[in-house]
Amino acid sequence: MTLPPSAALGAAGDLAAISDTAYRRIVGVNVDGVFLGVRALLPAMTKQQWGRIVATASVGGLTPVPFDPLYAMTKHAVVGLVRSAAPALASQGITLSAICPGGVDTPLVPDYVRAFSPPLLTPRRWGAPWSRFSSPRKAASSSFGQVGPSRNPSRPGDRPRLRR
Repeated sequence: MTLPPSAALGAAGDLAAISDTAYRRIVGVNVDGVFLGVRALLPAMTKQQWGRIVATASVGGLTPVPFDPLYAMTKHAVVGLVRSAAPALASQGITLSAICPGGVDTPLVPDYVRAFSPPLLTPRRWGAPWSRFSSPRKAASSSFGQVGPSRNPSRPGDRPRLRR
């Protein structure tokens, strides 16, 4: 079981005002970090013909994020990578999946996100938990729920069961 490091950066405001340096930093952390982490894990997993990789995307990778479109772009990229690469990796015994939590209360969350609570993004109207933050522990538990403790699909008793 492997969980690549998770981090996320964003930049609120006018896209035209975002510097090239800020853009590269955000894309580097949110997209390149996931790709490079996945790529680094694949040789060993391919050799053993088994592995589990869980990338951290975001609900912002599934829906618009009006207050931070650059963040949304990078999280959509993570979801796209996982959806596109997972079928080929599955044929090698490797599961690539993503979790897409709502806001997770960490020191990386900028004040403009904490202050933003638009009526269009409430759980009741949208089903996305942007109006409240989850804890890092809850986000991590959803990752571990996907892979379970050292499951090996070559043994039927170790195959993960889907929760409904």
